[in-house]
Amino acid sequence: MRAFCGTNASCVANEFGIQIRRICPTEGFAHSWNSVDSTVKEAIMQAIRDKFQITNEDIAEDSELIEVVSDEKAYKIYKD
Repeated sequence: MRAFCGTNASCVANEFGIQIRRICPTEGFAHSWNSVDSTVKEAIMQAIRDKFQITNEDIAEDSELIEVVSDEKAYKIYKD
């Protein structure tokens, strides 16, 4: 499955929205998540990791799958 699941899945998704609105600049913003600077994306992911442990039984927190799922979720949440 390529989505967050579990008891805190909606909390993680909500936190993505909060961090995107908090960290992404309002002036000179990117028009899509793909255009957001990688340092901004890393800051958002670090804020999420500080609050939640995003893992699966067999997958480390810094795995590529978790990065892809997180990126897809942020892409859907990010609004220009």
